[in-house]
Amino acid sequence: MKMISLRKWVIKFFFGTSIFLLMLSLVLIVLTSLYANWMGTTQAKNERLNERIADQEQRIQSLKQNVVAQNKTVSRMRTKLEKSEEELQEIREMEIKLRRFLDLKHKKPLSEDRSHQGGFKMDGDGEVAEIPMENSTANMKSDQVVSYSLTLKESLREVVRSLEQKKEQLRHTPSILPVKGEDVWMSADFGRRTNPITGRREMHTGIDVAGGYKTPIVAPAEGKVYRIGESRILGKYVRIRHSDGLRTTYGHLHSFATKKGARVERGDVIGYMGNTGRSTGTHLHYEVVHNSKAKDPMKYVLDRKSQTLSLR
Repeated sequence: MKMISLRKWVIKFFFGTSIFLLMLSLVLIVLTSLYANWMGTTQAKNERLNERIADQEQRIQSLKQNVVAQNKTVSRMRTKLEKSEEELQEIREMEIKLRRFLDLKHKKPLSEDRSHQGGFKMDGDGEVAEIPMENSTANMKSDQVVSYSLTLKESLREVVRSLEQKKEQLRHTPSILPVKGEDVWMSADFGRRTNPITGRREMHTGIDVAGGYKTPIVAPAEGKVYRIGESRILGKYVRIRHSDGLRTTYGHLHSFATKKGARVERGDVIGYMGNTGRSTGTHLHYEVVHNSKAKDPMKYVLDRKSQTLSLR
């Protein structure tokens, strides 16, 4: 009886254990399947998330490239704007000189907005005087530059109309520096100065333009050569009579390229720069006289920048 009972117990134990293991296997299979599904779903989500991250990074990189390109464009536009402002300043200076040359009333391009002021103005003696740069076009906004350019354009139209009306007169009015080439410089201004030879203060009735030996000297306007000669002070010189009481003198020449009584046009070579007469070096002494009164020749020079004498 004991053997039978033991055998039944063993059979029951193994059967129960088998059932338990079977159930445990089923649970593990279910858990493994759930875990596999969860892992697959998580991996798919991660892949989609990585794709979105990669797409966002690509968009960010594209935006960065666009920003760099926009910055370059802005930099180019700023450079162009600054160049335009500088050119407007030069045009304004030229317009002022033309108005003075034509005896036209000086005009402010923007009378109501003082923020445009800058570059040059007329002082009490009618000279071009520099205005502090904090008020110049370099500090304008783009819309102010446009407004400035439009009003300057209208002002220049008035100058052009005056030029057309005075065309014949202007042919006989000195308007260029009577020296060819760019390798020249101002060595003495018009006005009172200390004479470099005598050391005395005296009136310098012209300007001195230094340059290379035998630099061509040209007529600044149409006229007639009425005197050619040589003196102790001027050395070899040429004098031209233009119109309306205007005459010009060219001193310290090396040699002549014209003769007395000759008719000359603007740009005709009349001589060559030298060092004759009372002179300390190769240069041209240039005088402009209007109705027997010496005038500053730079008021009759429209083709050069007054400080450097470089061509515009």
